[in-house]
Amino acid sequence: MPDNNGKTLPGEKVFLLTKQGLIGARTAIFYKQYHMTCFVAWAMWTFEQTPMSKDGRIGMTDLSPEDKQARQRLVRRKAQLLRDLRTISPDRLSKVVDSIADVDKEIAKTGYPILEYRGRRSKSKVNYERFLQKVKDFYQHPRRVGRDMFEEAKKIGKEVQFEDDMKEWVKEKDAETIARTQQGQDFEAGEEDKEEE
Repeated sequence: MPDNNGKTLPGEKVFLLTKQGLIGARTAIFYKQYHMTCFVAWAMWTFEQTPMSKDGRIGMTDLSPEDKQARQRLVRRKAQLLRDLRTISPDRLSKVVDSIADVDKEIAKTGYPILEYRGRRSKSKVNYERFLQKVKDFYQHPRRVGRDMFEEAKKIGKEVQFEDDMKEWVKEKDAETIARTQQGQDFEAGEEDKEEE
């Protein structure tokens, strides 16, 4: 390691490690600089610390043919149980859900992790969310939103949802206004107390 207490200096050759993350709702790229010796030490430490169930997990190609076949049978069994949920009677529901949990455990034992299904978002929902965000960004306040935007929401079949979202937005803005007003009153009351002294 160079003689500058591990700090990188301008013009020094370094490894640049980047990682995507979030700051609030905004996507950001974070980075860290490493000297050659520091980077190698960090990479070796990270490799040893990463469990197989995380980023260093084994691939399906690393499973033995027997394990792979067993896993495929279990995955098909789970898929069948999930399809059964749509037509099952309420009295058998808990039994099938328990069976799915048991099959999940068996799949995990084969050595390859279960991929979590997060569901798919419909295109109409995504488009509506974009439309709503554009309206909020442009108008900045719900009371400024023009009638034409309600007509636009009607065209995409989201009139009721748009009206509900506008009502919710009005409530949020009203709550912000009340909070600001109360803070102002507290400030004025404090100033009056000072004057009386």
